Amino acid sequence: MRKNNRTKYSTQQWRTLFSTLFISTTLVLILLLIAINLQFSSKNITQSIITEQTLIVSLQANLEPLDKIVLQREVGKLKWVSSTTMTDNQLIIILKQPLESIESISEDLAQIAPIKNIAYPRLLNNKTQLLANNINKLTTLLLIATAIICWIFSFLILKSLLYSKRQQIYYMKLVGCSKGYLLKKYSTIVFWCSLAAALAAIIIVSGAMFIISLIDTSSVTYININGLFIGLTIIPLWAVGMNSINCYYIISKIYKLNKKQIYSI
Repeated sequence: MRKNNRTKYSTQQWRTLFSTLFISTTLVLILLLIAINLQFSSKNITQSIITEQTLIVSLQANLEPLDKIVLQREVGKLKWVSSTTMTDNQLIIILKQPLESIESISEDLAQIAPIKNIAYPRLLNNKTQLLANNINKLTTLLLIATAIICWIFSFLILKSLLYSKRQQIYYMKLVGCSKGYLLKKYSTIVFWCSLAAALAAIIIVSGAMFIISLIDTSSVTYININGLFIGLTIIPLWAVGMNSINCYYIISKIYKLNKKQIYSI
């Protein structure tokens, strides 16, 4: 009966350790996965800010048809031009992302041929470019800050869980258990718990994105498929690596504690 009670208590302890670590790791991975998707989707978000991407160039009335063809070909070679269309004395230019400044466009066009007038898109200005750059910088900083916060939070949770078993670790050390054995014993459950948490985070975030896309179909344009794939690949590796490193450091530190330190914590 005593043996059964001891086994039941031990199983309950491991279940508590696994569930607590699983929930906490899942939460931080969801936050990190959202930050990764925002970072890779920032380009799509900045593009959606630009509502007009067409530049209309009015040409001189005395241009010959052959000159117009040559002009259209030369303009099409510019790095910020996506495509061009010629209509009478107007050249319609579809702009490419990222947008160039008005000054840069004027200089490039002035070097090709004399132009009567240029109708710039309403949002093609320095404020729009500054906003796009700030969005990219902010999402990058958000990703870095989120990764650091996730690591610290996971470390504190794992430290709290493993330090609650410091007496058990100390007595196992007294009976001859090596640090390698303890690392293997605890890192195994940490590994599987981290992997399960990563898969849970992937399912939750992917499911949420799918539901949002059904509710608002325009939101699909903001999702970067490559970024989503990279995020789904990185998250399991990040979870396992992060918690494994934390586990190694914490177990190594607990293993060095003496009896007085064990009971004084």
